[in-house]
Amino acid sequence: MTSILTTTLPLFALLFVAQTFLAIRFRTFINGIYSLLNLTSLIAIGLICFTDLLAEYSQNTLVLTAFGVWAGFQTFLLSKTFIQLVGASNGSEIGVGHKPTQQAVMHHLALHDATTGLPNKHALHKWSKNSPTSQQVLCVIKLSEFAHINQTLGYQTADLVLIQIAQRINKALQPIAAIEFIESDKKLVALGGVRFAFVLDTQDSTDQYQGVYQTIRTALPDPIPYESMMLSLSFEMGISSKITNAKQIDDCIQQAQTAVDYDGKNKENFAIYSNDMDIFNQNQQKLLADLSQAVKLQQLALFSQPIIDLSNKQFIAAESLIRWRHPDMGLIEPERFIQLAERTGVIYSITQWVVKTSIAACSQWHQQDLKVKISINLASKDLLQHEFVDFINEQLQKHNLAAHFVILEIREQALMQEPAIAHSIIERLAGIGIKVVIDDFGTGFSSLAHLRALPLYGIKIDRQFIKLMSKGTKHKTLVNTMVDLSRNLHRKVFAEGLEDPEQENVLKSMGCNFAQGFIYSRPLEIDGISIWAKQWQAQFDNLPDE
Repeated sequence: MTSILTTTLPLFALLFVAQTFLAIRFRTFINGIYSLLNLTSLIAIGLICFTDLLAEYSQNTLVLTAFGVWAGFQTFLLSKTFIQLVGASNGSEIGVGHKPTQQAVMHHLALHDATTGLPNKHALHKWSKNSPTSQQVLCVIKLSEFAHINQTLGYQTADLVLIQIAQRINKALQPIAAIEFIESDKKLVALGGVRFAFVLDTQDSTDQYQGVYQTIRTALPDPIPYESMMLSLSFEMGISSKITNAKQIDDCIQQAQTAVDYDGKNKENFAIYSNDMDIFNQNQQKLLADLSQAVKLQQLALFSQPIIDLSNKQFIAAESLIRWRHPDMGLIEPERFIQLAERTGVIYSITQWVVKTSIAACSQWHQQDLKVKISINLASKDLLQHEFVDFINEQLQKHNLAAHFVILEIREQALMQEPAIAHSIIERLAGIGIKVVIDDFGTGFSSLAHLRALPLYGIKIDRQFIKLMSKGTKHKTLVNTMVDLSRNLHRKVFAEGLEDPEQENVLKSMGCNFAQGFIYSRPLEIDGISIWAKQWQAQFDNLPDE
């Protein structure tokens, strides 16, 4: 009978190995118990068959029957274990009470964002069926300028950055008791793209909104250094009206997103939804519809702001500034319609009108013996059109104006959209003598490599940096660094937004070349530049001889 027991040894050994694997791989308690029982059986059979320690049991019918029943039961377990192992090789998890099916996996995917793993809009809907109270609002946050990170780092790396940002924000929101959990450990919801949301229980306290906004801002990583440039991360926040029932959750998302996109945000860069914002959006739609006719109906007007040489206070150029004389809305600033124009093909006809009118005006100044340059702003899309170079060259020849009297201002972001095309066009412009300046320098993603490689005439420091100089040494040092960087690369430095003599003196001491702002003149209608120039020059002509 001992031989019968001996034949069961491989069976128990195989079961021990299989159950041990399952216990370790899937950390299941029951497989661990089976593994220990099989090990005990192996030891007992070994002692009975190969030692004298339990020899008296080798002829005991009850013991042999028990081992036989146990061996039969284990044979059944072996087949079951084999099926489990096949399931495990296909990626299934096993364990007591935890056997996710394909349906469960699909259910999870339906409620979670594929990129970040956060709950999605459907999960928010599911939460809203039971949880909303009369004091809750929905907050939407939108990461700003993330498209440039996509273009610079590539979509794969940018997705990793997005995942890290989402995790940081979600972690930062955890300690805030007023923010609701959508899932057991997640308060942040992914709405798709670079928009996220969370639910805030509030008592209409603006301080509370500011506190949450600051918490999120602190959670964002510091600017990312990449090839001599800094990729900054920022966001905007919009807040809905109260969530009163589950049916309104989509309305609240729309309200919060409307607030995010609203142009009238406060200095903290967040906005609380109001009905006025819907009127604002309707106005935007009307503007877009009217914009295509603005050029044809001659509703556009050109203003101009003088640019002064800081070394001798001479008037050397004027920047063209477009305005729209809307028949119903009055004089509209470019900030309200240029972005709308860029969404459509209207921007090309607007730019052509600005270039044509500006060059004609500059040519007329020269005929009046006012030998100054004209500075023209280009939209990002203009810099991607080789036909634009041909057009401006035609206008120069038509009005008999030398190319070096034209300055073209391009935004930093324009260099990032299609770098190869943008560089090629800048080189063509410089080749015919036109001066190219990077506008709003410091607010985008220009790298040192761009300043070195491109035939740029100079940079224009954004007005926000000039304004902040009065706030402390740190801001002055930042402006000084920009000036030094440009001068070391033999580029001219322009500054905009000057409002007082102190700013002028500081910039002059730093080595800034040119400046413009209210300290010299507000924007004038372009026909009034000649009169202003005579008045400006008169103040120097009337100075007593030293």
